Amino acid sequence: MICAVKGALFCRPLHKAYTSLRAYVQSIVEKIISKFFYFGNRPLPPALAEQRVQELIALKGAKLLHVVNANNEKVETLYIPSPRSTGNAVIFALNKRMQDLHPKNIETYLQRGADVVLFNFTKCNGRQYAEDLKEVIAALKQINPNQRLSIFTHCASGEPAIAAAAHFQDPNISLILDRTHGNTERLVQSNTVFAHLPCVREVLQRTFSCQGVQKLEQVPGKVMVLAPAQSKDDQVMQYGKCPVNNLTYDLFYKRMQMSRHAKGDEFVALENSDHWNRWSYITLNKVIDFLTKQGITASEHPPVTAAEFPIVPPQPPCLRWTVTQLNKSPFDC
Repeated sequence: MICAVKGALFCRPLHKAYTSLRAYVQSIVEKIISKFFYFGNRPLPPALAEQRVQELIALKGAKLLHVVNANNEKVETLYIPSPRSTGNAVIFALNKRMQDLHPKNIETYLQRGADVVLFNFTKCNGRQYAEDLKEVIAALKQINPNQRLSIFTHCASGEPAIAAAAHFQDPNISLILDRTHGNTERLVQSNTVFAHLPCVREVLQRTFSCQGVQKLEQVPGKVMVLAPAQSKDDQVMQYGKCPVNNLTYDLFYKRMQMSRHAKGDEFVALENSDHWNRWSYITLNKVIDFLTKQGITASEHPPVTAAEFPIVPPQPPCLRWTVTQLNKSPFDC
């Protein structure tokens, strides 16, 4: 009896120390993964960020929407009406601050009849991103339940956007998935063998994973998927030993095979492209046509020209590319 008590007294501080160490390690893991997923998220100085918001309000007639998430945190959201509005909108769900988005990207849609919605997610993780986006959509649907929305995503924002769209089960909500994925664990495991460790997997499942592949099957709206014509050319989404393995292609194929909603979906092969290449006028015109079919952009609109968005070949290997390749796991996921 005395031995058992002594053993319990000895084990209790050890267990407490282990729990504290585990929590500390997982907090570090979460910060590293957040940086990996949201590499482009560089908050601007508050004064500059506020200045850019006020410029959009003054010059474009933008309106601030009152959006609060379940944690009672403000989700900063801007609604920018088109001068020839169809009443429908494109939501920019990207991996950066809305104040950091180049104005010409917004103007392309505004000129063609689509209203534009911008928002700032509150935390750099997939689960919270999805919850913030749900609140933005809910606020829009409260104003106009029949409004048609298309969510434009790239890379890490794709999976939480899929989860948000699946949540509403609304055929008027479509997705534009640009070089993205639906499987957080496989993406991280393809970039580092450390992602197979239990403590890392726990963080991924609890904080980042949104079950994108499964939830994309449930999205009733139309889906457009964009990926490099050569799947191996996407330095981030390519995985495993086989060069044709690509998470974006997997996402689209799974949707086509398993979802009854896939009729009318589109796949755009990006010629001479890598993971970070900007869209050319050719790609933008395909995207605008996709939106026009849904009544989001106007049926009559000027085409995007080469002068506005020229074809720009991928940049030569840089530090970002080199680090991505060095991190790649040599094992199939």
